[in-house]
Amino acid sequence: MPHIKLQLGCLLVFAYILWIYLKDMRQSRILCNPWFDLLLIVAPWAIVFDGVTAWTVNQPALVPAWLNLTLHTFFFITMDLTIIFSMLYMWHISVGLPEKPLRRQPAYRALITRDYLMNVKNAAPMHDIGKIAIPDSILQKPGRLTAEEFEIMKTHTVRGGEILRETFRHLDEPDYIEIAYETARYHHEKWNGKGYPEGLSGEAIPLHARVMAIADVFDAVSAKRCYREAMPPETCFAIIENGAGEDFDPALAALFLAEKEQIIRLCENQRQN
Repeated sequence: MPHIKLQLGCLLVFAYILWIYLKDMRQSRILCNPWFDLLLIVAPWAIVFDGVTAWTVNQPALVPAWLNLTLHTFFFITMDLTIIFSMLYMWHISVGLPEKPLRRQPAYRALITRDYLMNVKNAAPMHDIGKIAIPDSILQKPGRLTAEEFEIMKTHTVRGGEILRETFRHLDEPDYIEIAYETARYHHEKWNGKGYPEGLSGEAIPLHARVMAIADVFDAVSAKRCYREAMPPETCFAIIENGAGEDFDPALAALFLAEKEQIIRLCENQRQN
């Protein structure tokens, strides 16, 4: 026992990490990482062989030399693999580019970096910040907006972009500021040019705003509102599918629809939490 106290402690830490990882995976808080999965397979064996060899090396009378050598060989192999997988995992999360369908599209390959994805992720929750400038009587109206009220509602895109640009003007992150500004200002533009505030069409709409347009509509129809109940998932996906090529970038809509199962799982977890 004195020879394996450290290894037992390491196994307990490993068990805790594994429990957190599996729990967050089940709740869709994190995505599967192949290098981390391999690390979870190899690392405990390295710890076990370390503990075993710590005992066998001190028991020459009980353990044959060939067995001791074999166990040490397995220890070194698993330890080397643990180090290799750890390095590959750290490379993957810090340097490597995301292995996503959109990243494999030639038109987006140069644009979609980890910094870009992080900026979009951080900017997305603020896309509707301009609604703080819209009267509650319009935001909370239980029925259809009048033409005049809708014109006022449409100004939240312009106001949102202005608010974000002004708020972050001293931030030394020009790429993030621009992405946040464009996401707020252009997320109601439509692929066919019939959106607002500027009537942009096609790829003239920034990529992040095109992505936000799909996410925003899906979120709006799948969530309960003061004037209606949440729509079922099948209806929500049908809205995105029917809007492809008209309201939404058809390529992005196809990629979104290809991830139906994961999106449904994320929505269910969000409702539960």
